[in-house]
Amino acid sequence: MATKNRKAVPAHLTLDSETFDRVSDNLLNAAEASLLPFLQHNKASEVANRLLERLGTHLITELQFIRTGKASDGLGEYTSAKTFREKFLQMGGIVR
Repeated sequence: MATKNRKAVPAHLTLDSETFDRVSDNLLNAAEASLLPFLQHNKASEVANRLLERLGTHLITELQFIRTGKASDGLGEYTSAKTFREKFLQMGGIVR
């Protein structure tokens, strides 16, 4: 069985790198102020699950659009999605 030729992930871009820790901490710190009202009225685990679900849906939909050119839910029409897509493609897109 043939294996796909994949580029090695640079150490600073692995999901267990200090870089990822720093980026995810920055993201959470930025979102915290907006999430605090939800945390007052909902369990932290429920807020975290919904946040991860929302993020996952956004990324999966956007990556599908980048791969196929087809948006299943109109996400490709939004300016933030276009900005994400353009930056992602400028970085070299999906490594296969």
